[in-house]
Amino acid sequence: MDSLLKAGTDMLSKSSGGSGDSKQGGGGGGGSGDLFSSVLGALTHKEDDLKKGDVDEKEAAEKHDQVYNKGDKDTSVNAMGTAAAMQALKKFTSGGKEESGSKNDFVSLAMGEASKLFDSKAADGSVANNADKQSVIQKAAEVAMKLYFKSQMEQSGGGLGGLANMASKFIK
Repeated sequence: MDSLLKAGTDMLSKSSGGSGDSKQGGGGGGGSGDLFSSVLGALTHKEDDLKKGDVDEKEAAEKHDQVYNKGDKDTSVNAMGTAAAMQALKKFTSGGKEESGSKNDFVSLAMGEASKLFDSKAADGSVANNADKQSVIQKAAEVAMKLYFKSQMEQSGGGLGGLANMASKFIK
């Protein structure tokens, strides 16, 4: 779990470009590390359930399209977290990166995407009243883990190649 936390905070710092004008929303870099740590702590207790859980890729792709392309106005935790996980899937599988990446890299990317998405939606006022950043990051991490575990089950021999196959079907 420590490697996942480090990868997540590294991903977040890279995505913000290290500049002083990045939108971290209420806490800067340290706050984001605390958020990631809190989310990862909660996920540790849920991993077995997540392995058994399912994700509807078609529905997730529709949420991604709605949130990223159609400008959803009252965006829920579920929609943002799911969309961020699908955005991470899209980025993770583009350009062959997934060949050398790990589950931790993928989940960290999803958490970073969720953080950026929440900040963006909060800035334009399109976050649902009951949505908070930690819940969005946690939802993205959960969906990413479910996608990962599902791809492993569908691909004999394991590995992340199943994620690329999954992405090719649902993300355009």
